[in-house]
Amino acid sequence: MKNFVYFEAQEGGMDTIENIKTADDLRYLRGWMDKECIVDDEEMVKWMETALVGQLYNHRLGSLVRLLDK
Repeated sequence: MKNFVYFEAQEGGMDTIENIKTADDLRYLRGWMDKECIVDDEEMVKWMETALVGQLYNHRLGSLVRLLDK
């Protein structure tokens, strides 16, 4: 199973979400899949399906990185 880490931009720094396996693990992000943001979020979900280890996706709230599988 693919493994990701998300670096969420915060005021004054970054927060990390580790052990992301599916898009469901990102549901707590601000505005996740709201109609104003759905296109950006769906593009990232598509990217997750084909991402290779070490690749980075710049998202509207931060960055998602594909890690080695556990």
